[in-house]
Amino acid sequence: VHDCCYEKLTDCSPKSDIYSYSWKTGVIICGEGTECEKQICECDRAAAVCFGQNLRTYKNKYMFYPDFLCTDPTEK
Repeated sequence: VHDCCYEKLTDCSPKSDIYSYSWKTGVIICGEGTECEKQICECDRAAAVCFGQNLRTYKNKYMFYPDFLCTDPTEK
């Protein structure tokens, strides 16, 4: 999902652009910046929230699992 969000960004460099954010009472807040920086931050924020919500079911064996081996369970 995270990489999919990055792929939707146009004229942005999500792997190298730097953005600002803050953490307030358990909420990630994306800071000011260019439109790309804001969008990249939103992708990362959504991923961080998802990771936090699913921490109990995380399996360490998938830490470096190759993307090309992933499949969408809804696609058959």
